[in-house]
Amino acid sequence: MNPDIYIIGQGLAGSILSMRLEALGLKFKVIDTPGFSQSSRIAAGLANPVVLKRQKWVADAENYLPSALSFYSHWQKRFSSPFLHSVKLEHIFHQAGESNDWEANSLKPHLAEHLGPIVTDKL
Repeated sequence: MNPDIYIIGQGLAGSILSMRLEALGLKFKVIDTPGFSQSSRIAAGLANPVVLKRQKWVADAENYLPSALSFYSHWQKRFSSPFLHSVKLEHIFHQAGESNDWEANSLKPHLAEHLGPIVTDKL
């Protein structure tokens, strides 16, 4: 095989790119050093349309989120493995004002389905 495209890294982005290229029938080669980078392992495939610290909508999230959900649903079926789990965001508050902001922002229509409730139970 003589690849037209080289993908450097088999993290989340490299994996998704290789899946897209395969679907298009393009020739590619992935070059990776396992264990070199841990960012995809730490991120665990999280697709988050909200910046947690300020509870702000990520620019253009309304454009990528439907596509991401469709993409992950397709590959979940193809792999016969449930890995797509939509959950509301949780956040540990360090100051009282942060929880007030979270509560106010969770009422905004575009954030309501993503910000989870405030839990006051202490461990």
